[in-house]
This record gives sequence, structure tokens and C-alpha cells, in this order.
Amino acid sequence: MSTEGPFITIATTPGESRVSDPPFDDSTGDVILRSSDGVVFYFHKTLLSLASPVFRDMFALQQNCPGPINYSAGDDGNGAIPMSEDSTTLTHLLMWCHPQTTLSLTKWPEVTNLLEAAEKYDMRGLMKGIEVSIRNGPWIGSVPLRVYAIAIRYHFEELAKAAAKQTLNLTIEERPNVPELRHISASALQNLYDYYCNSVKAAVDVPTNLAWIKPGTVAQLFIAHGQGCPPVTNPTLPSGSSAGSPATASWWSDYLRLSIPALSKRPVGALFHHPTFAGEAIKKANECASCRKTWYTHLTKFNKEFAIEVDRRVAEVSLVMADG
Repeated sequence: MSTEGPFITIATTPGESRVSDPPFDDSTGDVILRSSDGVVFYFHKTLLSLASPVFRDMFALQQNCPGPINYSAGDDGNGAIPMSEDSTTLTHLLMWCHPQTTLSLTKWPEVTNLLEAAEKYDMRGLMKGIEVSIRNGPWIGSVPLRVYAIAIRYHFEELAKAAAKQTLNLTIEERPNVPELRHISASALQNLYDYYCNSVKAAVDVPTNLAWIKPGTVAQLFIAHGQGCPPVTNPTLPSGSSAGSPATASWWSDYLRLSIPALSKRPVGALFHHPTFAGEAIKKANECASCRKTWYTHLTKFNKEFAIEVDRRVAEVSLVMADG
């Protein structure tokens, strides 16, 4: 159970308390906070006031009041103010305020709980510090949809863009319904979907329109060898790409064709680091006595350029941040 006080939400559930680990066990502190799970923290009003205008106003009210302050649930009898945050969240919050400690977040629930507390107490410096911790942590790559939702909720624009880019590694079917999505609007979720669709269009254009290929590349690597390796004409190749001959190996054309549905699901250059979609084309390449000796080396070289071009096109796609 918790109660809304004048400035903070405080817990009213009684229970045994224990003193926090250093440096929050120093009894010379002039304010005592008790977490929702019964851990007592000794701290300093000045440091809390500098970090949080909510705490500053609360302490100012206490100083100017002639009698004892009633914090709704009030003092717990030992001089401690009961708080609604658990001990892990309070530890991280106070670590940010303390000059001799460094904020370190290692678990995603720590991030979300601390962000809620930082917003509640209007600790803008802490919120910026959490944003930096998310950027430097593993979460953009491992849980990009969660990061996107958090970034939208707390107006971390650059973080939202970085997370949206990482969501492109997930197909629509692979995207989970994470709890953080409950805190953003349908419009913000639609913006992410539109970003995905526009990224797919940009990526698919790479194997569809081959004007980006450097002259000579295709002729050198994927020239048709006649019987067993029939030629295919691709009208989108730029002038000179096939050194005067429009004929390229049919297996290579198949490879481009097969890349389109793969990019339609996952519009990222990393797809070509391990092109698992290309089995049919590679089988055909192995049927040619000449291609079977060179296709792996040549295709690996081409895939590097292919991946770079896909990522370059997708990087030109913008995520709409406006909500509504």
C-alpha cells in the first residue's frame, strides 16, 4: 500500500528494516529514507536538493514549518521517510547523487524502474545519465523494441532513432508485445511500422535496380560461361557494367531475385554476411565447372558492396518522431 504525500509517494506497509551497504550507512547524514522492501539509507539533504527540485521543495517546506511535517504515512518512528521505491532503485538513485559513487546499470528492470523514479523526482541529470547508460549497454541490440518504447516515452529522440534502426533486424513476426509499449501511443508505434516499410522499399531497390554497381564488377565476377551456365540479360545494369556484354550468369540473377523476399523481411546489410536464402542459386553455380571454383570468393567480395549499399539506402530513411 502507498499514499500520496505533498510531494512524494511513500509506502505505508510496516516491516522490519536493515541499514543499507556503504556509503549509505553513514549515520551523520541529515535525512533517512526507507525503501519499500525495508532498507534504510542515510543521506544528505543538500545532495538530494541539488539533484531533485522535488526533494528541494519538500525539505524547504519542512524547514519553514514550525511543527513536525506529516508526510501522509509520516516518519516511521525512527526518523526515516518511507519511500515507494525498492532498495535497488533507491541505491541507483542515490549513487547518482553521491560524489564518490558511479551509476552502473546491468539489468533492464533496473533501467525502467530508475527512469520512473527519476521522472517522478524531476531528476533531469539522472535521466540523461540513464540515456547514456542505455546507449553504452547491450540493450539497443538485444531488446531494441523495449528501448524504442522507453525512448519515445521519455523523449530521448536520438536513442529512439538508434533503437528503431536495430528493430530492422527483426521481422514483423519476431517483434514481441513488450510491456513498455503500453506507455506509448498508437501513433508512435505506427511511426515505427512506417519506418520499417520505407526501409524495406529502400533495401529492395538495391537488387532490383543495379545502377549502383561499379562498371566492370559484374563482368569480372559473374560472367556467363555458356553451356551449364546460361547467360541472363539484366537491363538495369549501368552502361559498361558487363564490359560490352549484357550476359551474366543465371545463378547470379537468381541470387539477386532470392535476396528480394529476404530483404522484404529484414532490410539490413547484415543479411549478406551469411546469405542463407541463396541455396538455390549456389546449387546452380556449383553446376558450372568454372563457377564452382570461384563463386564463393567472388560472391563474398560482391556481398560486401551489396551490404554497404543496402545500409546506405536504409540510412537515408527517416523515422518520424512527431506523435499524432
